[in-house]
Amino acid sequence: MRKLTSLLLAAAVLLVMTACGALTRPAATSAPEQAPAEEAPEAAAESEPEPEPAPGEGSLVEQPDLSNAPDAIDENQQALLEQFILIDDLVQPGTAGSSLRAAVAAASLLDWAAKDQLSDEALGIVIDYMAAKSVEGQAEFGEKLDAVESTVGLLTGKDSDQAKDLLTDAGVIDSCGYPWSKEAVAVIDRLMEALGRRAG
Repeated sequence: MRKLTSLLLAAAVLLVMTACGALTRPAATSAPEQAPAEEAPEAAAESEPEPEPAPGEGSLVEQPDLSNAPDAIDENQQALLEQFILIDDLVQPGTAGSSLRAAVAAASLLDWAAKDQLSDEALGIVIDYMAAKSVEGQAEFGEKLDAVESTVGLLTGKDSDQAKDLLTDAGVIDSCGYPWSKEAVAVIDRLMEALGRRAG
């Protein structure tokens, strides 16, 4: 009787284990098979949209507003604006090497003045550039303009040896248009007057 009972218990346990194994094995085997099958289309779907937005669906980052880009202004306006950006980026009054950086910016501005005209439109662009700065930024930029204007005076003054030495030390003696004409200096004078840097 005991043998029969233990035999029945063993058979029941075997049936339960077999049934559990049958339930878990297909789930275990089907899950890995389905997961890669499901992930593959998702991975393909994720990789396909990346190249497609470029032709048609551009975001604001991909297609910025170009109204303030250099192409939106004429060459004369762009040329003067570039001079002001150069002054802003390069000239740092009160720092080591500031006189050499001011010499580079002044030589570049004189080169611009020798070949371009000071139009009202170009002047308006640089006035807008300065007006967009904070009060502190405008004061700092004013100091940079003063340094450049002072250097223009040195480079176009009577002491040609001093001008040549400064341009040589700045590394632009061979690439700039030195000596500049009186007309180029007059353009710089009108520019500084128009920007309120001189009494007039």
